[in-house]
Amino acid sequence: MKLESDLPSLLMKYLNKSFFRFIFVGGIVTFTSYSVYLFLLNFIDYLYAYSCAFIIGIILSYLLNSLIVFKVSLSLKKLTLFPTVYLVQYLIGTFIIYVFVGRLQVDERLGPIIAIIISVPFTYALSKFILRLRPHKHRTY
Repeated sequence: MKLESDLPSLLMKYLNKSFFRFIFVGGIVTFTSYSVYLFLLNFIDYLYAYSCAFIIGIILSYLLNSLIVFKVSLSLKKLTLFPTVYLVQYLIGTFIIYVFVGRLQVDERLGPIIAIIISVPFTYALSKFILRLRPHKHRTY
């Protein structure tokens, strides 16, 4: 098979209904988190505001991605693993915000938007992997 003929099927594999639901839910989570961030900027430093908004986003994202995007049941195991996706995203996002806002003097209100755009594909793939984990069946002897 030629790469040209495989490319559309490869794209469709990743651009399926769950990806579009992920983008939609991500929009809701992003809007909510960004609103919290802007509100908190009135009271605290931008990095602390980002951290608080990020935590709220993780909780909302776990619930909406489990129930709407991947249509899987909630579980304690997934709940404890899910934040690892966002821990990595948080570290990358904080670095991106620091570089763009702290070093490149980009407006602090734009920092989180830049961080989100850069991290979305990674977040989708890792979220899908974690939320579709199957529970281990216990063996009885």
